[in-house]
Amino acid sequence: MSDRQRVSSGSPFEPTIGFSRALRVGRNVYVSGTAPIWPDGSCDPDPEIQARRCLEIILEALGKAGAGARDVVRTRMFITDPTYADAVSRAHGAVWVFSDVRPRLINKIH
Repeated sequence: MSDRQRVSSGSPFEPTIGFSRALRVGRNVYVSGTAPIWPDGSCDPDPEIQARRCLEIILEALGKAGAGARDVVRTRMFITDPTYADAVSRAHGAVWVFSDVRPRLINKIH
C-alpha cells in the first residue's frame, strides 16, 4: 500500500468512516463523493452553486494528487430533483476544460 497517496479533506470523519477526499494509486486518482459544504459548514440551497462548490473541492483534491480536470474520464452527479439537472449541467459545463475533454457524465436522480 506504499504506492497510495491520500489527499485529505480535513474532515474529522475520514479516520472514523474510513475515506479520503482523493486517493492516487499509480497513475489513477479516485475522488470520493463530495458534498457542497463551505469551510464554515454551510450549504447554499441553489443546486448550481452546490454543483460548482463540489467541482471546486474536487479540482483542488485532484491538484493535490498531481492531476487536473484534463485527466478526468468520468463524472457522476447525484441530484434529488429532476428539475435541478439543467443547473447542475451548467455548473459541470463551466469547468472550461470539460467542453474539450468531455468526460463521461452520469446524472442520477435520488
